[in-house]
Amino acid sequence: MEQEIATNVVALGGSTDFSLIQLFIRADFIVKAVIIILIAASVYSWALIFEKYKLFKKIEKSTNRFEDKFWK
Repeated sequence: MEQEIATNVVALGGSTDFSLIQLFIRADFIVKAVIIILIAASVYSWALIFEKYKLFKKIEKSTNRFEDKFWK
């Protein structure tokens, strides 16, 4: 009897796929919506970071040009 239960548990548990894609597909609507919102917020945050980086590089270059002209 215990052997049959153990065999059934192993057979049922072995077929579960825990990949990220399968977990997302099997998730509820709320979970999918939260994941999509978090991914979108992450992309937006990284876009802001790169934009600010470029802006500060431009400001630094402008500042260096001003200092070079000022101290001549």
